[in-house]
Amino acid sequence: MSNEANSNRSASVIADAIRDEILNDSFRQGSPLREVSLAARFSVSRRTIREALLALTADGLVTHKHNQGASVRKYERQDVRDLYRVRRLLESEAARCAPTVSSDLLDRIDEACDALELAAQQGFTSVELAKADAAFHGSVIALLESPRFSEFYASIAQQVVRVITLAQDTDVALQRDVTTIVAEHRAIRDALVHRDGWEAQRLITDHVDRHEQNLLAGLDAH
Repeated sequence: MSNEANSNRSASVIADAIRDEILNDSFRQGSPLREVSLAARFSVSRRTIREALLALTADGLVTHKHNQGASVRKYERQDVRDLYRVRRLLESEAARCAPTVSSDLLDRIDEACDALELAAQQGFTSVELAKADAAFHGSVIALLESPRFSEFYASIAQQVVRVITLAQDTDVALQRDVTTIVAEHRAIRDALVHRDGWEAQRLITDHVDRHEQNLLAGLDAH
């Protein structure tokens, strides 16, 4: 394997490690990500760290400022509104496709809901639950049968996971438990599997609106 291939693989591994620490809040919002200290910690070159941080920037989890370097992205109220607006538009439109889509696409939603229920066993604030949550909604968007929309959602999926992890803390403060989250997704799944597009659209809108408002209410705590 060439040195370049080794570097790319190392950068990918380092990016995964840093991503996990961002998602579990080990690296808090706004925390600096200094190349020198990260290179020493992971025993890799600064170039490898730089490549990893660029990958995380593409994910929307890291920002760069001139003369300040990289830092963990801090989500402002407008960032949250924009992400939830995108979700609301895509998922609501996708729900309307339920009466006519193939059974295979509905089966994938059923599988994604099962995966979410399994992840929920790890606890309400687990990163795995946030990832399963985002994947479930990706399976809903797949009902649009549009590669471009699916690719677009994939490009913001890590940001969706991140804001879900932030929302988890707020939901805990509001004394919502994991059974509530599972029940909401089951209801959406059931409506879609039964091809009730209008009911699914209503449930999705309520679900997204509620989580957006909860997150906005608790955003200042971060």
